[in-house]
Amino acid sequence: MHRFCYPRLLPVGDSEASQHVATRAYARAMRLFRFSHLVQSLLGFPFCPEIVTKDVFFAVAAVGGTILHVGSTYEEIYSSSVIYRDWRVSFDTYYSSPSARLQLREINEAYDAFLLKHSEWISHGVFGIDPQGMYTRATLMEDLWEDVEENWPTREIAGITRRRSLDIPAISRRPRKSSRPRMFLGSNLLLGSAPAEAQADNLICLFWNIGAVTLLRKEDRSQVYRVIGKLYLSTGYLENLKPVYRNFIKPEEGSATTLIEMDIKTLSILIRPSRSPHK
Repeated sequence: MHRFCYPRLLPVGDSEASQHVATRAYARAMRLFRFSHLVQSLLGFPFCPEIVTKDVFFAVAAVGGTILHVGSTYEEIYSSSVIYRDWRVSFDTYYSSPSARLQLREINEAYDAFLLKHSEWISHGVFGIDPQGMYTRATLMEDLWEDVEENWPTREIAGITRRRSLDIPAISRRPRKSSRPRMFLGSNLLLGSAPAEAQADNLICLFWNIGAVTLLRKEDRSQVYRVIGKLYLSTGYLENLKPVYRNFIKPEEGSATTLIEMDIKTLSILIRPSRSPHK
């Protein structure tokens, strides 16, 4: 039986040694998704614990942008000229710069080519999460995103702790007509496929050195966000009129950051290994 283990972190105080512990705690939260994905890849199969405990893990993520518009499914967009036209019009609706519109059209063209071959891969890799069934809690941090490890701040955070007993998510999964991923347009020239639960203003969160991207929604009357799904960002662009794809989108330096608490079940599902279609 394989065990999914994390080193337990020590309490943080004011001493120099405690500051070192705090630095390691922040670093572990930065690396959590990448490390967890590596473990699952080595195991060779998706890991999900048989016994669900109340332990929660911490991950630092960059806020890559927000969802501006949720369109139709890929199949609907490319089977109807009217829906396809509406999708393209949304570029002009949300972006006024001619250069940004041109970039979006090129990103979209590269994504079209990608989806022609990998639409089924997307349908398995993009999915919604019910906050009532899988525990997450996220809050925005004061620190800005730093990609270079030497510049990571000293932050007093835990690595593993117990779930807050009184924290009951106020967001629940809403009924939906279809579970198929939907095309979305985001801020900062982000475009891709999102779960059917996605809505405008949801946060798009990226992690350090890995392609996993999660979707956060803010609760009413609080500053707490919940993970509501996993999405896929188009990594393509045109070079000499031919699509070129990166392995993943890197967060921009200086982006806002969020600290996400999640249980082991949610973590294991969000970093579920899948073969990259770019390889």
